[in-house]
Amino acid sequence: MFCTKLKDLKITGDCPFSLLAPGQVPKEQAEEAAGSSDSCQATLPICQDVSEKNAQGSLPQRKTSRTRVYLHTLAESICKLIFPDFEQLNLALQRTLAKHKIKESRKFVEREDFEKIIADQALAAGVPVETIKESLGEELFKMCYEEDEHILGVVGGTLKDFLNSFTPLLKQNSHCQEAEKKGRLEDASILCLDKDHDFLHVYYFFPKKVTSLILPGVIKAAAHILYESKVEVSLVPSCFCNDGSEFVNQPYLLYSVHVKSTKPSLSPGKPPSSLVIPASLFCKTFPFHFMFDKDMAILQFGNGIRRLMNRRDFQGKPNFAEYFEILTPKISQTFSGIMTMLNMQFMVRVRRWDNSVKKSSRVMDLKGQMIYIIESSAILFLGSPCVDRLEDFTGRGLYLSDIPIHNALRDVVLIGEQARAQDGLKKRLGKLKATLEQAHQALEEEKKKTVDLLCSIFPCEVAQQLWQGQVVQAKKFNNVTMLFSDIVGFTAICSKCSPLQVITMLNALYTRFDQQCGELDVYKVETIGDAYCVAGGLHKESDTHAIQIALMALKMMELSDEVMSPHGEPIKITQRLSWFCVYPSIKGGTSTKLPQ
Repeated sequence: MFCTKLKDLKITGDCPFSLLAPGQVPKEQAEEAAGSSDSCQATLPICQDVSEKNAQGSLPQRKTSRTRVYLHTLAESICKLIFPDFEQLNLALQRTLAKHKIKESRKFVEREDFEKIIADQALAAGVPVETIKESLGEELFKMCYEEDEHILGVVGGTLKDFLNSFTPLLKQNSHCQEAEKKGRLEDASILCLDKDHDFLHVYYFFPKKVTSLILPGVIKAAAHILYESKVEVSLVPSCFCNDGSEFVNQPYLLYSVHVKSTKPSLSPGKPPSSLVIPASLFCKTFPFHFMFDKDMAILQFGNGIRRLMNRRDFQGKPNFAEYFEILTPKISQTFSGIMTMLNMQFMVRVRRWDNSVKKSSRVMDLKGQMIYIIESSAILFLGSPCVDRLEDFTGRGLYLSDIPIHNALRDVVLIGEQARAQDGLKKRLGKLKATLEQAHQALEEEKKKTVDLLCSIFPCEVAQQLWQGQVVQAKKFNNVTMLFSDIVGFTAICSKCSPLQVITMLNALYTRFDQQCGELDVYKVETIGDAYCVAGGLHKESDTHAIQIALMALKMMELSDEVMSPHGEPIKITQRLSWFCVYPSIKGGTSTKLPQ
């Protein structure tokens, strides 16, 4: 199924999740191995003894280049470059030794000091240690490039951008969380700055021992392979790091990168240095920026931050900690601390010391980046407010016009307001729908009660016609059975009792009769005084209506013994054969008011 989806997306190449049988070599690798004149065998497993591979005259290999770009492996590729594991280092060292035609003297143990391994191999071969280290970094980069050629090619447009992308990619990607738990990524950071013409300075903060061995070679190989540039990388001794005084409190290594040659660039040249932008225009164009020097003294505010603070004039140079707090990344709020994570995305909270507004409106979070200005040895923060509702913006004394037209936040806020209005409308419609459904359900219940009431007065067929406003047509029945019953001595009973007692007695008796009518499926026609009239075969045609009426008569005689008169005497019903009669009958309704 996954392979089918890949074909639908028109992605070339085989599915990366296709499984190979044990020991099976991919077809493309087999073709490359067969067509190669330099190697006489296919790629071997990593665990294969290096001496056996060298005997065939080929360098140790890892994997062939991946022809597809998987963005989720971007941080993984950078992590392999900066924090390689022992297996990668061992394979890169084998390729380095084969490149310099150095015979490996012994096998290595994983917990062994790798720097000592390099020193021993260089000493045994009589090759400078720095040459082995540089070649080790180059071979490691080539190994990663063979696997992730297209991935590494999209990291940055220049060598400086490529190096400055390491830290944010590693910190912001979840694939490196496991390495961060092991302490390999914690605090480590790389910063590349322009120094002089054709010179770059690469700062490696909180250096790890293994990374410091391979970083010069990685830089050199990246410049050559990715950007067709020739560079020389040298470690600047700590006693000569005077220009890095802003990092005096941070452990770091400084590498000087001399760009000797580079391919011609089609990008426009640098703008003339005489171009000047007025501070007022800059503050208006970038309303949510501020600038501070090495002493953390604020040099400049944007108009939006100034309005947020509700202060037009500041006495002297306000301090950074007085008005701002760095939420992320978690670093010390010092100039050197910020410089170590300069390439990261910053979340800064602006404090507002205005007691006239609510406490929740006294702060606003800004998300943006820090930019180091070499000419003035200052840092410029460019950011945007972290808001998604217009009221969060206006409630802090700001206006929609404070968001520059070029800033996407304007569209985010307006689209958010529109989405919330639509959500509110959906909620109101949902409530109205629920209310309507409840009213409809109540109406259906009342309708059912009305229908049940009609059906208790008339046959269901007649009740349905009356409910629908139709005229009830008379219907002829060839055979029906009628039952008439009377209470013996009903007149004498009434003369000795009150009307309420008579009604109570009749209600108790006729309720029992009504229940029996439903069980025997006969139709109660009417009650007049003590007379109770029942019909069989009238409300529905039946061949057993006579039997049903006979059973009803017997049951009525039985039930009459259960009810006592007000004087405590059992009620008796007249028993006559004339109760039963079979004759042609007509059923219908007369008039529309109290129809019979």
